[in-house]
Amino acid sequence: VSQSRYVGEDLPDEDKPSVDDNIKAISKADTVDDLKSEFTKAYKIFKNDPEAIKQIDAAKEQRKKELTEIK
Repeated sequence: VSQSRYVGEDLPDEDKPSVDDNIKAISKADTVDDLKSEFTKAYKIFKNDPEAIKQIDAAKEQRKKELTEIK
């Protein structure tokens, strides 16, 4: 069965970005600048989802701590 698309129609769920994928990207940031970039990208995607923002922010804080620890 073929479905027609309309302008402004919501995308199917499987096309929506995953919070987990964004958290992984944040957790793998190699530098503080990379971390800022990944966090900003994720924040823009999930800005209307408070629970996702909470998870993304926690991941950012954890990675920031790891990157700024004196070794």
